[in-house]
Amino acid sequence: SFASGDEGYAVGAGGTIERFDGDGWTRERANATEDLETVASGSAGAIAGGAHGTLLRRGEDSWRAAPEAPGLVGGQTFTASAALDDGTFLAAAGGAIVTAKGDGDWKAAEVAPLAQDVERLSGYRDLAGHLHVLALVNTGSDKILLDGDRHGWKPIPAPVGVRLVDAQLSGEGGRLWVIGMRGETPVAARVQPPARTVAGTGNFLADDPAAPIAAKDR
Repeated sequence: SFASGDEGYAVGAGGTIERFDGDGWTRERANATEDLETVASGSAGAIAGGAHGTLLRRGEDSWRAAPEAPGLVGGQTFTASAALDDGTFLAAAGGAIVTAKGDGDWKAAEVAPLAQDVERLSGYRDLAGHLHVLALVNTGSDKILLDGDRHGWKPIPAPVGVRLVDAQLSGEGGRLWVIGMRGETPVAARVQPPARTVAGTGNFLADDPAAPIAAKDR
């Protein structure tokens, strides 16, 4: 995960954390021995998560474990995480999703629990400022992109004939892209989430809802 061109992080087995500073990679002390599965970095810093509910947050010069995290997710493995532009962190373990703002304590996110592990996680805020969580889940036969808030989850339809592989919220204004396969051809397409939002930091651009979605060969 890269917060900028000169700050990035990679994680792995046995609590391995490497930091990129624009010139190269160096090992950082994780203060954890559990396997790490996910890392996210942004304007508010960086987090990493992994086995047995391990959730770490990077301070100015060190990583510290969140003691409340394992209990919030029942000791499940964190598989996905996100750092939003407004300083909100998200992390998913099993069907549980937790959140923290900046260096604040972790708590259960105000979204309904999921029944599947999350492979990709992101989020945004709607017109009222309420948190929406985007989760890519694997049902066993297909991958589905879901948009969840305190009222429940809604699927975000993929372009016709496209089998989802990945999804990413990125780019100016936070545009939502899906990556997939149409037959044997890899494609990338921009899609609309269920909730309309305004342009700005961490939010989707309010594009014309009637505009067609074009899938392009990657």
